[in-house]
Amino acid sequence: MEAAKAFEQWCLVEIFGHQKYAGLVTEQQIGGANFVRVDVPETSRSKPFTKLFGASAIYSLTPIEEDVARVLAAQYDQRPVSVYELPAEVRQAMNAALRIAGPADTPGRSADPEFDFDDSPS
Repeated sequence: MEAAKAFEQWCLVEIFGHQKYAGLVTEQQIGGANFVRVDVPETSRSKPFTKLFGASAIYSLTPIEEDVARVLAAQYDQRPVSVYELPAEVRQAMNAALRIAGPADTPGRSADPEFDFDDSPS
């Protein structure tokens, strides 16, 4: 008996919430749960990235050719999650406001400077 072949196909993946991803789709298991893995290729505007979706989040999965997936990935211009860094002026204003209130008056505020919003020395 031949073992079941693992799914690996270039696809257009439509997610509930009107999001679309195009890339190489495979299955991945994490902690006993199965996910649909989409490896979105590099485009002229973004680096390659991977998204994992639970099956219930997927509205449709359409197998397509690799070249079509690459064109669609560039068209949809989906991006990976990235860290948003506050501008220095905003971090300084937030720290000044927190210093005026003081650690005891600010819920969740630590007297430890390691938890300041500003990375620069005071």
